[in-house]
Amino acid sequence: MIVEMPFACRDANTWGSMRRPKHGLEDLLGCRERERVCTDAMSPLPVAKFETGGELEASRWRTTLEPQGGKIIARWADGSAAAVENVYGKGKVLCLGANLTLACWAKWDAAKLGIFEGLLGRAGVPCDTQSPWVRRRRGPDGEVWFVLNVYDHVATLQLPAAPKEVWVSPDGSLQGLRLTLPPGETWVAQMPLCPG
Repeated sequence: MIVEMPFACRDANTWGSMRRPKHGLEDLLGCRERERVCTDAMSPLPVAKFETGGELEASRWRTTLEPQGGKIIARWADGSAAAVENVYGKGKVLCLGANLTLACWAKWDAAKLGIFEGLLGRAGVPCDTQSPWVRRRRGPDGEVWFVLNVYDHVATLQLPAAPKEVWVSPDGSLQGLRLTLPPGETWVAQMPLCPG
C-alpha cells in the first residue's frame, strides 16, 4: 500500500486533528506526521531524496514524518524523514511525506514514473512497463476502454474482443485483436462487456 500524506487527519466529528494520522493508524504507517508546511510560496520546492535514487518535489506541502517502527527510505535536505516503509502483516506500507500525485500534476516527468515503479516494486507489486495502462468504465450494455501508452517506447495490448467503435486513435493501429500504440498515444473505444 502506498499512502500519500495528509492521511487520516480528521477526527470523529470531521474536525482537523492535531495528531496525524488519527485513529491509531501510525501502527499501519510505521510513522506519524511531525510537521506539515505549505510550500506554495517556496522556490525552489523542497525535494525528498530516495535512498535508491530519485527525487520528489513537495508540491503544495512538505510533511516531515516521525518513524514509529518504520524504516526511513527518503529524506528531506535537513536529514528528516520524507518517506517511511513499514512491514504490516504480510505486506508493506509506504508512507510519503510528499504527494506523488501532485508532483506529477499538469506536467510529464518520466523520472517520477520511475519513482512510482520503484515504490510498487518495493511494496511487492509487480510493475509491467511493457504494456499500456488500461482504464475501463463499465455500463449495462458495454464498456469504454481508455488505453494509454505512458512510456517512451511502443507498447502493445492483446484485446479480449473487437471494439464496437473506436473513438480516439490518432496513431494507434489495430490488427486483429492486437493494439499497437506509439509513445504517448491514447486509444479510446467502446467495447463489448468483457470478463475481468
